[in-house]
Amino acid sequence: MQHAGWRSRGYIPHCDGAGLIQHVTISTVGGTESGVGANFGKRLLARAEAAEIVERALLHFDSERYRMLAWCIMSSHVHAVIEQIEGWPLARVIHGLKSFTSNAINRELGRTGAVWLREYLIVTCAITIT
Repeated sequence: MQHAGWRSRGYIPHCDGAGLIQHVTISTVGGTESGVGANFGKRLLARAEAAEIVERALLHFDSERYRMLAWCIMSSHVHAVIEQIEGWPLARVIHGLKSFTSNAINRELGRTGAVWLREYLIVTCAITIT
């Protein structure tokens, strides 16, 4: 698949391209996004079994869809620093991760409904690895 390059879709502009280093933050549903120290969302990932689902999913596609450089799973959101790999646009990577983990977390926790906010925050770093 082809990478999108620079785009905004009406949200924070970001760049999608092979070799780019990206800091991605995905948040669980249910929080507010205003004010300092605002709640990112429901604390679904405070449950060890839910956090482990996310960790396994992040590491599963390391070196196949992206190169995992760092990650941190918080109680209500996830930070991941990845290097994009050719042929794996960021939107496709994040969609796959969110889809798989939301189904697995809902099954594990005996719940239904959305797990992740629709949008995610991306910070594109201005370096590439050669």
